Amino acid sequence: MTAERSFVDTNIWFYAFVCGESEDDQRKNKIAQHLVKSRRELSIQVINELSVNLIRKAKYNEPELQKLIESFFYHHRVHALTRQTLTCASTIRSRYAISFWDSLIASTALENDCATLYSEDMQNGLVIDHSLTIINPFT
Repeated sequence: MTAERSFVDTNIWFYAFVCGESEDDQRKNKIAQHLVKSRRELSIQVINELSVNLIRKAKYNEPELQKLIESFFYHHRVHALTRQTLTCASTIRSRYAISFWDSLIASTALENDCATLYSEDMQNGLVIDHSLTIINPFT
């Protein structure tokens, strides 16, 4: 029996690496850290978005960022965006009225046989193409 593949969106990764002082931030940090312990699916897009946020909001320096990027490739499955990803994302935007960037995330997850997409940004419980379920782990 193979484990179900799940894709983790940028915001979940951010909460796993950065913990604010509020009770809610600490709760989200704990949940996110638990989610990313296992081998997960993510995309170059997620690494790019996370890198920008870690530099801007958490003041990561380049050596810290380089180490983190290497760890993603070592511990998780990192996927590139392809022509097929972009085409599928367009279809997803048309059907489900989600944002451009979120449609790319969903498309990459579908393309790589993920059953679950953990995201705080998309509609909790939405099922895309009868196979990908969006779950907001913080609700």
